Amino acid sequence: VVLSDGLLITAAEIEAMESVPELVFLNCCHLGTVDTPAGRGANRLAASVSRELIEIGVRCVIVAGWAVDDDCARVFGQTFYQQLLLKHRNFGDAVFQARQAAWKHDPADITWGAFQAYGEPGWLAEPRAAGSGGPADDDHYVSPDELLDALARVRADLKRRPERQSPAQLRSQAEHVEQLLEKRCPPGWQALPEVQSALAATWRELGALEKAREAYLKAVQAEGDLGRVPVKDIEQLANVEARLAERKAAAATDAKAERAAQALIRLAITRLQKLEEIVGGQADTESSGAGIRANPERSALLGSAYKRQASVYAGKLLKATNLDEEQRADLAKSMDKALMNSVEAYRGAEGTPDEGRLNPYNALNRLALDALTRWDSEKATLGDAIALAHQCGQAADQAYARSASVWDAVMVPEAVLVESLLDGSFGQGNDDGQAAFDSVVNAYKEALKNITIKPSELDSVLTQIELLSRFYDAKDVAGHEAQFKRTADRLVELIQRLQPSRDRRTDRPRAKSATLETPAETSESTAVATPSETPPDTPPAPVRAVVARASPAPAPDDPSRSKKPAAKRKPAAGKTPRKK
Repeated sequence: VVLSDGLLITAAEIEAMESVPELVFLNCCHLGTVDTPAGRGANRLAASVSRELIEIGVRCVIVAGWAVDDDCARVFGQTFYQQLLLKHRNFGDAVFQARQAAWKHDPADITWGAFQAYGEPGWLAEPRAAGSGGPADDDHYVSPDELLDALARVRADLKRRPERQSPAQLRSQAEHVEQLLEKRCPPGWQALPEVQSALAATWRELGALEKAREAYLKAVQAEGDLGRVPVKDIEQLANVEARLAERKAAAATDAKAERAAQALIRLAITRLQKLEEIVGGQADTESSGAGIRANPERSALLGSAYKRQASVYAGKLLKATNLDEEQRADLAKSMDKALMNSVEAYRGAEGTPDEGRLNPYNALNRLALDALTRWDSEKATLGDAIALAHQCGQAADQAYARSASVWDAVMVPEAVLVESLLDGSFGQGNDDGQAAFDSVVNAYKEALKNITIKPSELDSVLTQIELLSRFYDAKDVAGHEAQFKRTADRLVELIQRLQPSRDRRTDRPRAKSATLETPAETSESTAVATPSETPPDTPPAPVRAVVARASPAPAPDDPSRSKKPAAKRKPAAGKTPRKK
């Protein structure tokens, strides 16, 4: 939509609003056309507006598909709002009445047909208003599709909320869904696979992971002739199982509960591996010369599942106070193995800049975990890894310019963080370490001030930084290296700088000496010597934390995306990322 002074309002601006509206009425010309034949270049904006508005959570959209008469448009708008707000008619009926009124005003004019309506015809602006004609709480749905629409509205409402929902609010919404099923859904419908699929997605959004897992299992195991359960449900089943296992492990109070949680996360990993074997097309590699590439989202889910498995081992290292050296070593070894498996999963679909299909999300996740491990001669040079992180930041910045996506926006400062973790500067105890920390903080703050980010989205970003800090703390417990401790301290402090009200992690190990400090608000450095061991092929200046290990390295955390950061660390010239 072009306003005065050339100001543009697109779906991206609306998506950036703290609260996405339920109704959008764009009362202007040439906006609703979906195709763009020759001579209609001015209508190109309309091709995406209505569709994208629905996709970001808007319930109902009215747009004009061609030039409209001012008087007829005024009659249409007045009648529409009278019917919707004063007479409490639903969206579909209000549009119909408005079209009739516009036609009666001037039958010779076709403005009545210009206004195109998208969304839910049964939507009510005030569902509980007297005389609205909305369904009673105990009226049965007349078709399964009506139930599916109701569940979709619950999920859309959750995504539209600008604030993160409290456990009490989520429980209240879950109780509302239970009431829908009990009072308005015939019992037989719950056996339908498409209903279970929708229920699973709804329970997942509400954080009810046990119910989500049960519904996903019913959906993928049910018989259905219509094929309305997507492959994505199998992926999400595994994702829910991995999340649930991590939650159960954190709450476990005995060895039996811990074993059950570990078994569940192994099951999740196995599901994703088997699914990739079935649909990945790996068997075609030799015969065709180029097999079907790994699915990036599925690879990310597998990497995430392994990362959650590593988090379970890290949690045991941090909360167990009576472990001997051998037990700590065994747990650290298990954690490292899970991290290495996560690295390889993310690497499977990260692509390369040379091929023109770099996936910055997967690549940054891998690199962040790689920073936790020794860099040996079997891997790409450290300079190549730093160069790749830099390229990920550039790719994310370019994507943000096109998409205005929050996630593309936050990924740029994450790339700055990953670079400083790889070169070791983030954990150094001298002026370089403090400078690296300040640079990362500034990069995040610069990115966040240029976007509107919901609390739930910021929480997702900070949770990934928090998970990285847990891994560094676990490394410190296992190996007692000062650089691990400083890195964990600074990651925790980074979270506090970005969200001061956020509770700090409660599973951190106690400080062993006064020399291991968190970064100060000033730029003063912490006087702690850096480790003497330096990995091969490392640029002479920075030193990274290292830990002995025999196989390929582990990978990064969950990146985000942002505006150009203040940090300007340059990669070594001529370096390119390793292919494997």
